[in-house]
Amino acid sequence: MKTLHNPIIIGVVSSVLIGGVILLMFQTIISGPVTTPDHTTWKIYQTTPVFEELRNITGIAAIQNQTYYFTTLNDTMISYHQNPLQMSFHGVVFTFFPSPPYMGPVGMCSGFTLGADAKFSDGIHELLRVPVLDKACAQNHTKTDLSNHTNPQAGLLVYEGKVKLLVSTNNQTIEKKFSALQPDPFNGIIPNRLVFLMKQNSTLKIYVKYVSDQPGVDANATELLEGGFYTGDPNNFIPVNSSKLIVTSNPYSISIRSANLTAVYTITAQNITPGIYWIYLTQICEIMPVAIGVDGPQISPSDIPVWNHHCPAIIMEVQILGVAGGIAEYKPSSVWK
Repeated sequence: MKTLHNPIIIGVVSSVLIGGVILLMFQTIISGPVTTPDHTTWKIYQTTPVFEELRNITGIAAIQNQTYYFTTLNDTMISYHQNPLQMSFHGVVFTFFPSPPYMGPVGMCSGFTLGADAKFSDGIHELLRVPVLDKACAQNHTKTDLSNHTNPQAGLLVYEGKVKLLVSTNNQTIEKKFSALQPDPFNGIIPNRLVFLMKQNSTLKIYVKYVSDQPGVDANATELLEGGFYTGDPNNFIPVNSSKLIVTSNPYSISIRSANLTAVYTITAQNITPGIYWIYLTQICEIMPVAIGVDGPQISPSDIPVWNHHCPAIIMEVQILGVAGGIAEYKPSSVWK
């Protein structure tokens, strides 16, 4: 039998760090099943985990020892409509059936019930349902309905007034194994650069942590996480527009108002000419050298010069944590003149 978490939050009890994700446990009051104004009965759990990552529009979060991909539905998807809308997310096809809005008694919350048929790749269907309250009651309202189907498991989650789709990562821990970036051995005394080294026809992952806390910004404002490549030198950088060298990100965007997550940029190099390329990533001031098919000892200071330049507007704290599938190391540079 599926259960749905329905907390009435009265205070923070504790915080726990699980797999790099901060889990805040809230105490709830229970007295048995609760029936909403649309006559739907839900079971209440004594504690419900709430994760900071869920404030983002899309990403990965851990819920009850399981990791899930999540994305936030826009208002069009959850508004009442006669013809059901569909959306595919990580191999699960969701068909949405929002109910007409209901009005609660005087002094009580109004809202609607969002139903969704989750169709899995093996042909199995399951119906998921969550009540969504109006904005006046949404702040402390968190509900989750998870499927009995477990490989993958799908779900709907209401968090801070937003509805999110959940699809499990097949009980596998999200990749956290990477080579941590070592401190700069030159300590800023000698001109140097962080260089990424990867083999030809390979994939390199760069792990970047983003932190943003700007309560005055619109809650729906986002920053795209993206990257691109150049070749050449500071006097003549040329964009690389080739399917042989691409960079993708997961997630693909981040909330500007409030965020604390680790993004994974994946560089894929296929049949690209060996050499040193320059990569830019969102909210990182400098473009950085990526050596493809070039051994570290072959790189001279003149290959990776430093120069004076202007940075774009930096609105977040950014930290490169490490890499997987390649090497990241600091190397001495020359000063471009």
